[in-house]
Amino acid sequence: MKIFHVSTLLFISGHSSAFLPSMTKNPHLSRLGSTLFEEDLDMVPVAKSYIHAKYKQVAASHGHAVANKEDVKEVLHSVLPPVTPEELEKEEAAILNSLLAHKANSPDAIDEDDFVESIMRNSYWKDAGDIVVKELMYFDSLHSYYKTGKPLLNNDDYDELHENLTWEGSSVATMSAREAEFVSAVAAAKRGEPQMDDAEYCQLKAELKEQGSWVVNRGSDALEKLGLNTFMGYLHRVL
Repeated sequence: MKIFHVSTLLFISGHSSAFLPSMTKNPHLSRLGSTLFEEDLDMVPVAKSYIHAKYKQVAASHGHAVANKEDVKEVLHSVLPPVTPEELEKEEAAILNSLLAHKANSPDAIDEDDFVESIMRNSYWKDAGDIVVKELMYFDSLHSYYKTGKPLLNNDDYDELHENLTWEGSSVATMSAREAEFVSAVAAAKRGEPQMDDAEYCQLKAELKEQGSWVVNRGSDALEKLGLNTFMGYLHRVL
């Protein structure tokens, strides 16, 4: 487990990626940027496990053993940081074009390992930085578990991620199931894919506001105030 103190975080938050030892199966993926977590290598297998799980989850939901182009687009909508529909479309096209440039892939079948590599190197994860990506994985894993009853990460990976974010001082690590549901609804709405109607949204927001939940406010969380990128910061940007 890599533990960061605030001074270290301030130093690495703007750190540009260079090289992470790995075998790149698809040469076209180099266009998508460098791999994250160079200062936090324990997170690399956690992130890969998360992406593998997302790939399998979406493919299986459509009755596919291997994800096709449309399945991959669906995965991208949930694994990229909260962005506008225009930004999402641009990054989606870049990743799909890179994947389909590899002869092993086709619109009907995208190789799972190839897809995992492409996500680990996509430009939005790189630009967002380690904290945003870890918060996104944690938040999505929490939301998915409470929605489906099936974990995206095994217990060891989930505990590793939670402990890592706790040491980072991340507010997402303390999020409740209802808070995760609210944030997921806001992020989905901004992608143009609403998860609940206006009445449900207003009811949930009122419930959280009455409880004094921090997620219904647009103020900066603790790490944002230190000048660091966070998942909630991305969400506030597109509100």
